[in-house]
Amino acid sequence: MRLPNWPFKVFMIISLIGLSACSAAATPTQAFVRSTRNPITQTTTVAANTPTVTATDAPTDMPTLTPTQPPTATVDPNASPIGCNSAAFAGNITIFDGTRIGPGHTFQKTWQVRNTGACTWTTGYTLVYVNGARFGGDTAVSMPVNVEPGQFVKISANLVAPTTAGTYTSYWLMKTDSGQFFGFGPTSNEPVHVTILILDLGFNSTPKP
Repeated sequence: MRLPNWPFKVFMIISLIGLSACSAAATPTQAFVRSTRNPITQTTTVAANTPTVTATDAPTDMPTLTPTQPPTATVDPNASPIGCNSAAFAGNITIFDGTRIGPGHTFQKTWQVRNTGACTWTTGYTLVYVNGARFGGDTAVSMPVNVEPGQFVKISANLVAPTTAGTYTSYWLMKTDSGQFFGFGPTSNEPVHVTILILDLGFNSTPKP
C-alpha cells in the first residue's frame, strides 16, 4: 500500500521557508559590508588620484626680481680733474667769515688751497682780486713756493679794511704765469673769498669763535 506523500511536501515547504528567512536576514549584513567597503575604496581611489605638488610645478614664466644696484660712480673731492690747472679750497687759516675789523685797520687773510690739477704751480702763479669789495693793500700775491699736483699751500694777502661800517666780501681767483685765470671747485671756476664786518667801535681784528 502506497503512503501518501503530503508529509514530505509539508516538510519541504517548511524547509524552504526557513532558507528564505535566513537569506533575507543575511542580505542587510551583506549590504552593510558593501556600504562600508565602498567609501573606503572610493576614498583610497581619490587619494591615489590627487596630484602631488612639487617645486617643478611652479610657473616658469615668473620674472626674476633683482634689487636695484646702487650707483658705483662717486665724486672723489681729492681726485685730480682732467686738465692742467685746477684748485680746491682747503680752509681758512685766518679771518673767518664775519670777523669784526675796525674801520681802516690792516689785517692779513690766509687761505689754504690744494693743487688738484696736473701742472705744478710755480712762484710765477698768483692769487688775484677779481670782484667784490676792493680792500686796500694787496691785489695779487704770488705762490710762496712751487706747488706740485696734490700738494697744499697757504697763501696770505695783507689787506686794509674799509672805513665805513658794513659787511664786505672780496673774491679772488688763481692766475698762471702766462696770465690764464682758473678757479676752485669741480668746474675750476669758483673763487675763494674773504668776508669781514666793519664796526664803528674801532675793534682790532678778532676771529669769530
